[in-house]
Parts: sequence; C-alpha cells; structure tokens
Amino acid sequence: MAEVDAVRSHAPTAGQRSTPGIAVTSRRVLNSVLHNCLATFASRCSDHCGYWLFGQLPADLDRWEVDLCAEPPVGEAPLEVAKRLAVRRFREQLAKVGFGRAVVSAAVLSCSRGAPAFGMQGEFEVAGHRVELRVRVVTDRGGIVDRRRAVFVATHDPGKERRRSREHWGPSS
Repeated sequence: MAEVDAVRSHAPTAGQRSTPGIAVTSRRVLNSVLHNCLATFASRCSDHCGYWLFGQLPADLDRWEVDLCAEPPVGEAPLEVAKRLAVRRFREQLAKVGFGRAVVSAAVLSCSRGAPAFGMQGEFEVAGHRVELRVRVVTDRGGIVDRRRAVFVATHDPGKERRRSREHWGPSS
C-alpha cells in the first residue's frame, strides 16, 4: 500500500505528462498561459499612476510590439511601462505552470488599434477604438502558439475615470 501511495504522489496533474520519477508540464498548456497572460495584461490591474494603462498610451499609436523574451525596457513613459508589464505578465504566467524561459524560443506581443468604436469609460459611454492584443510564441521544439484578445480603449480622461487609491495601484507603477 505504501508503494501505491508513493506512485500516486508522483502522478502528473492536469496538463502534465508522466516521465519516470518526474512530472513534466506539457507544452499544450501554453494556450492557457497565453490566454492568462493576455487577460491579466489587459485587466484593470494594469494601471499607471492609478489609471488604466491602455488609455494613457499615445493616441496616434496604431501598432506596437514587445519581445517578451528580451529584457524589459526602463522608463516611466506609458509605452515603456506597458512593454515592461507585458514581459512581467508573460514571465509570471510561465512560472505558474513551472515553465522556464528555455521552453520558449521566441515570444512577441503585438498591439494593434482597430476600428473606431463606442464603449464604457467608468460610467460614461465614450468614443474609442477596438484594440487587438496578440501573443505569438515559438517553442523550443518549433511549435507555434498564437492567442488574441480584443479590448475597447478610450483615451485617458480623468474626468470620466476613477483613479485607484495609491495603495491599490498595480505593479506597473
């Protein structure tokens, strides 16, 4: 009976495959990693000085990219903060499933501004744009994983947005 319990304690969890004596996370889990990376990156917790980060990006910025495997940029301009936060969110999600950066050969997050749209900014309906966030990863084995997420972004307006109190500012600040 003790032998069976020992085997069960090494059994792989969901998303892992069994290797004698080792539980290895499957690269198929990368879909979930990228989904969660985009969700946390686009969330309200991605702020800069208490306001949602995406509304503070330059209004004329149609497209930008960040290499998620590179060292994050330094600086406090909203675009630098966004790129730094994207790298942080990606690394956090990899770590949550036990992946080291060696599993990823290349990873790029791109952000593209789409068609004008109306949406909510706080309690107000405002004009803005649909923005597509896309993460594309090439694994160490040559596999490609691609995830997308669309969000509504309006230009920052402190008269319509609620500022988070300083103790609740996100990690980008």
